[in-house]
Amino acid sequence: MTFKIYKPKSLRYRGKEIVSISRHGFRFSKSVSLNYLKDKPYVELYFDEDNNKIGLKPLDRETANSKKLRGREGKSKTVSARDFLESYNCTHPDAKQYQITWNNDMELFEIQL
Repeated sequence: MTFKIYKPKSLRYRGKEIVSISRHGFRFSKSVSLNYLKDKPYVELYFDEDNNKIGLKPLDRETANSKKLRGREGKSKTVSARDFLESYNCTHPDAKQYQITWNNDMELFEIQL
C-alpha cells in the first residue's frame, strides 16, 4: 500500500492577504487583520459592476455607510454584509477565499470575483 500526503488547499494562503466570502459576509485573514485593520474598526463596501470587483475600505471612524468589523484583537476579523452580497448577487453557499490587493489611489482592498 502506498500513502500519499493530503495537502489542504488553504495552506497556499497561509500568511497571505486573503478574505473569505460566505453567504453572511466577509472574513479577513489574520494577516490582513494585524497589518491593515488594527486601528480600523469599520469598513465601507463598494462594488464595481464593470470589472466585477468588490472594494472594502477600512475606516477609523463610523460613517453613515460603514459596517462594523467584529473579532478579537490579533485574530481574523469579520463583517456582516449579507444585504450587500445579495444585492450584487455575490453570495456563496460555502465560504470561498480570494486573494485581495490594496488600491493606493482609492485606499481600499479590491477583490476580483
